[in-house]
Amino acid sequence: IGTYIGGNASISGGANVSGSIEGKCGISGGANINGSVNGDLSLSGGAVIGGCINGNATFSGQCTIAGCVNDGNVITDSELTIGGNVESRNYASIKAWNYLMLLGYGARDIIVAGDSAGGNLALALVLKLKEQQRLLPRGIVLLSPWTDLTFSGLSFQNRAQQDPVLNIEYMYQIREYYAEGQDYTNPFISPLFGDMTGLPPTYIQVGENEILFSDAVRLHKKLLEANVSAHIDTYERMWHVFQMSPFKMAHDAMDKCAEFIYEICR
Repeated sequence: IGTYIGGNASISGGANVSGSIEGKCGISGGANINGSVNGDLSLSGGAVIGGCINGNATFSGQCTIAGCVNDGNVITDSELTIGGNVESRNYASIKAWNYLMLLGYGARDIIVAGDSAGGNLALALVLKLKEQQRLLPRGIVLLSPWTDLTFSGLSFQNRAQQDPVLNIEYMYQIREYYAEGQDYTNPFISPLFGDMTGLPPTYIQVGENEILFSDAVRLHKKLLEANVSAHIDTYERMWHVFQMSPFKMAHDAMDKCAEFIYEICR
């Protein structure tokens, strides 16, 4: 289900994956944190169909799904790079998790992180682990997560003209490709509708100009209602996954992710 790669490596689509040192979880943007966490299971965005779009590699440089393992990364096979429906992608996420367990990592050694559609997959993965009554990761980090495929959030309408990255027509097309004919309130399709009770500490970032602003804010509220330790930072005038951009606020935001991980790992 995966390949163990040491040092630097490249995967399909030209995305370079840098190795990570055991005991150190590196997050792009120059934020490295030392702690007891040995793994970072990162799910990148790309609208759940295209692994890496326009160099989307916010977390750890991956365009698929990876876990930092000693001096290398665990890279899944093609399920997450060539597209696929909700079942195949959620199954691929579970396989990647299982592979990390096979390598000897415990659930508490891992932070699950995702941006955009990868945030959807990250949260769906944790909900699936919970359903299977398995141990959950130490924490979750979500950047601009897409959590509601019913598009019921207010920002889907009132921020459509402010979002320079996503638009309504595109979002509808992606939803039909990913989950056509299915119940969009299924928590493994729209994690916002899942039972958040017992989830690990969660950190969320979202730009205030995003169509998906409501997805993040409502998720945060629901986590708090379920007595989950959760924090959200909203960024004025920022767009979808702005953390990919080369300016100070983006770097500072990634540093905040590192600070959160350090807090829950020390």
